[in-house]
Amino acid sequence: MHIFGNKPSKLTGKELTELVRKWDQGDKEAGEQVKAFEKSVGTGAGQTAKIRISLYTQAAYEGNRQARYWLGVSQAQLGNLEASLEWLTGLARDGDVKAMRELAKGYAKGGRYGYRKEEYRYWLHKAAEGKDAWAQAKLGQIYERKDGEKSRYWFTQSAKQDCAAGLIGLGKSFYNEAMSAMAAGTETDRQRKLQHRAESCFLRALDVAQKGKEFAGACHELGVLYEFALSGEAFADRAAYFYFRAWKGLDSKADGMAFERIRNRYGLQMDETDLEAWEKGIFGEEV
Repeated sequence: MHIFGNKPSKLTGKELTELVRKWDQGDKEAGEQVKAFEKSVGTGAGQTAKIRISLYTQAAYEGNRQARYWLGVSQAQLGNLEASLEWLTGLARDGDVKAMRELAKGYAKGGRYGYRKEEYRYWLHKAAEGKDAWAQAKLGQIYERKDGEKSRYWFTQSAKQDCAAGLIGLGKSFYNEAMSAMAAGTETDRQRKLQHRAESCFLRALDVAQKGKEFAGACHELGVLYEFALSGEAFADRAAYFYFRAWKGLDSKADGMAFERIRNRYGLQMDETDLEAWEKGIFGEEV
């Protein structure tokens, strides 16, 4: 559950090029180094895009699918939207799911190409049908308030691929169903099973996300679960812990207020400066 950041280091152009190449070949450690560099340098993303254009232009014109994809993405990062759309649309029409996902993101609200609902929905569905976990989670969110069955279906498909957003969405659907059963006062055993399914989804989302918005989002959902579904003093320390992590991760006043509410209600004492010790005290395991 913990966040350990890599300290960005200075890189020569040759070193950065080699790291980008390794990242694109699936080296996650190289990817973390490149992302750290991009974050530490204001023009870092632009430098990475230029490197990819240099690396992949010839191969893209020769028809290499991976090269075509990276050229489309990199041109978008540099603001060359027409060139980006040409590469990605052609590739998506050839059945490339990653290109479909990029087009969906680009046509979404706030996307690079401007919001175009029909194009967004079209490429989102195509990517989801092509088993893209991000697109499946997005469809789950779209159907969340319209069609519970479709929403759970897409969240389930995404969660099967260990996508944090899909796991969170699926966990929320289990939680909501459990709360409905609790309100009706029926099917206690089923209610407990749904609560524990929700808990498992949220905890798995933490492990998958490790950090960032989705990590904090899963913390929020766990705080809610432990406060309202698995409520009482036995779960109060867990509710406080996860509300605190969500508060700090999302800078959420609501989670901060929830943390204080739980702590004051049960008179909890915890060391907020030592998250590892706090977590170990709750879960009783090595962390």
